[in-house]
Amino acid sequence: EYGQPDDYLLKLLQCKASESVKYKGKKEKRLQRATFREIYNSFEVNLKKKLITDYVKIFFIFKTETSPQFEVKFGRETLEINTWIRRLHYNIFSRLLGTGMNTHLKQLANKAAFKSRTQTLKKIRENKHIRSYHDED
Repeated sequence: EYGQPDDYLLKLLQCKASESVKYKGKKEKRLQRATFREIYNSFEVNLKKKLITDYVKIFFIFKTETSPQFEVKFGRETLEINTWIRRLHYNIFSRLLGTGMNTHLKQLANKAAFKSRTQTLKKIRENKHIRSYHDED
């Protein structure tokens, strides 16, 4: 029925991208179709260019021309998601944390800024201490 395993994968992704069943809600169907359309487009481009030849490699695609590109804004910071792996991780954490995801991202940004500031101040204090020690001699 299918020429190559790659053709089977594309056909399967295409079916999932246009699947419509009665037992799923509109929101769930819309999300599934959009997700599989995006995945299908990414794999179709890569298969045509012969970048993907083995199914195992599918899970190790880190960046392609059709990778997902979107930004998550939280406070003054922006999280750029531009690979399938990062998108998968973000989706998992987002589902686990729910509305707390943005709060969590803000806290991580604040902790990183605090750590950086603390390290900088530590170096400045060490330099002052060394200078004052040499000035006493």
